[in-house]
Amino acid sequence: MKNQYVGDIGDYGKYALLRALACRYSIGVNWYFTPDDGRPDGKFVEYLKNDTDPLDKELYQKLKSLLILPDGNVCLENRNVKAIENSGILPDTTLFFNEVLGFTEVADRKTCRECWIKRSFEALGKPDVIFLDPDNGLEW
Repeated sequence: MKNQYVGDIGDYGKYALLRALACRYSIGVNWYFTPDDGRPDGKFVEYLKNDTDPLDKELYQKLKSLLILPDGNVCLENRNVKAIENSGILPDTTLFFNEVLGFTEVADRKTCRECWIKRSFEALGKPDVIFLDPDNGLEW
């Protein structure tokens, strides 16, 4: 997950799924947070400018108010995982792990990733569901 992708159409689907699961299960989110890379992708928020009948109206409105300015432009300051964590999009009981996984100046990427995932388990504790969000795809 990169801040540059926050709120895109894929996130809408993931948040809707997590909100549905949160009705029965405790949720932990590991953002699999990596530094922004400056690439031009991650701009798929046009869906928030449409007046369609969304799957989850409350979620849609919260994302729209968070990310779309009155003039129709995207609020870049709110395209970050902290804004999502603080938005009420996911229940207040949701636990988050948002430590950046970066590999600059790292000789052993595998060990670095293993230590990072261990820290995430320690931080999240034992919720019923831990959602690992690499921002590309969804696997069970």
